[in-house]
Amino acid sequence: MNEMLQQAIAGEPVTVKLGGNEYPLAYPIQGVILYKRETAKLDRERAKDRAPLTREEKQILRERRRKLLAEADEQRPPTGEKWTDENFTRFDELLADAVVLKAQLDEDAGAGDSLYDKTNWWKISPNEDPERMLLALWVGLHAFVESGNAHTGLNGPPGSASKKYLPQLSRESLGGFVDLGNGEELTLAIAKALRAHLIAPPEIAQDESLPNVQSPATPAEMTTELETVSK
Repeated sequence: MNEMLQQAIAGEPVTVKLGGNEYPLAYPIQGVILYKRETAKLDRERAKDRAPLTREEKQILRERRRKLLAEADEQRPPTGEKWTDENFTRFDELLADAVVLKAQLDEDAGAGDSLYDKTNWWKISPNEDPERMLLALWVGLHAFVESGNAHTGLNGPPGSASKKYLPQLSRESLGGFVDLGNGEELTLAIAKALRAHLIAPPEIAQDESLPNVQSPATPAEMTTELETVSK
């Protein structure tokens, strides 16, 4: 895909400032694959010392999550009306509880998070899951660089077989640039970059909401369907 077409689809580039330097933040399909792979490792590591959920326990968690999402949907204002502070606060609380249950099911499954499922974006937060936030930032800071070996790593798009998909910063160095002062700002940048790359332009035009942004007028959309990875 040429640069002009890519920009038309993804919109204006998103950047983050770390250690006095500015870096582009993007989530092409290679980033989606990498994030799923790395979150699978994270979930399996967290679950290794716990007994697997039984079928009955998973059914209970799925049912509780379904009810939470249904109640959250009920908080949405009718078409054309604006959110109230009260409705949005309740919506946010219900969705946060649903995310906790989803995390339990996902960690038990150990299959990782798909960034094509917007409900997984709510886990990316310095409050909800700082490890995931740092991981999402690290993945988004990958870039295609020239390489003499086209068969190693995650290859670039068609026509760029000589490029490899590599991090611009190591996880260790990246951790030194993230703190309480910029955590929310970086999370917002991640959300903007995810939207730019993983939601079709017409949908972006119709829904200006962003996850993890506390604004009564713009809560993130969600899906009430249960992910097959948790079944």
